[in-house]
Amino acid sequence: MEQSAARENILRKIRTALRQETPLPFPDQPDTEQVFERTDDTLAMQFESEFTRLLGKFHACADQHEIVKKIAELAGQRGWRNCHVPHNLLSLLTGLDDLPFINAGLALDADASVTDCECLLAMTGTVLISSAQKTGRAIPVYAPVHLIVAHASQLLADIRESVGFLKNKYPGGMPSMLSFSTGPSRTGDIEKTLVVGVHGPAEVILFLLPD
Repeated sequence: MEQSAARENILRKIRTALRQETPLPFPDQPDTEQVFERTDDTLAMQFESEFTRLLGKFHACADQHEIVKKIAELAGQRGWRNCHVPHNLLSLLTGLDDLPFINAGLALDADASVTDCECLLAMTGTVLISSAQKTGRAIPVYAPVHLIVAHASQLLADIRESVGFLKNKYPGGMPSMLSFSTGPSRTGDIEKTLVVGVHGPAEVILFLLPD
């Protein structure tokens, strides 16, 4: 009886809160302050520095042929038998679909997956992915190795710029899911033991193309 009364009390408070709008705590606060200090480094250099510091692997590629070559080298070194690549990237990376381990359908035993991204946040080494992309929600976190293809024009300074970028790209409404991924999946237990790859890819490799 006591548990039922407590539960009903909690639900009543939730219903009341949902009916009432919560005012902004500082409505007149100007949105002009920078969250991160800007430096003289280029965005690409900043992103590479932060991304690799957080265990990501970064490759600046001259063209899409170099990406295909590097993916083929990785597959040979790692013994990949199944690498998922969505159709939109197969059309971008000419020659990739000629490799025997490439699969356009998501397989349960995928060794790696290749996706694009919405943008890159240079000051934190973060890759922004959304549900509006053709790769969807599952592919970026499904395989143990995540390969990302990005362009220099997708480099932004920080999360503030990324929100503005997405609002302009999706004027009809923001995507239902935004994922700010900073390096491989990591988690730590109560003894502060860091484990990589538990809730997502254990390895993240980014290929940056010029525009």
